[in-house]
Amino acid sequence: MLIFSFVQREVHDMPIAAFWLMALLSFPSGLFIIAFAGYASSEMFHLLGIRYEPFAAFLPMWFAGVAVGYWQWFVAIPWVARRVAVKRSSRLRGGNAVIHERQR
Repeated sequence: MLIFSFVQREVHDMPIAAFWLMALLSFPSGLFIIAFAGYASSEMFHLLGIRYEPFAAFLPMWFAGVAVGYWQWFVAIPWVARRVAVKRSSRLRGGNAVIHERQR
């Protein structure tokens, strides 16, 4: 996404297309986070008097989308899946299953 945005930075609709693609990749949690990051960064650019640049406006949305998408797909969902699997095996064994957590 970052390379796509950089290559297409002169196209006037690039921020819109990049926003929706990032929102799709990090759906459902990323949709509101990316929108908020875009709004907050545009307000900061306006308050600081920084000239609008489509690629620079996309960077905060990209960072937010990558962070939220990574957390959602590689941390939260595997954690929920492990919990559901443990509870299911506990229920099948009569409630005597021991919960084994990964040690970090």
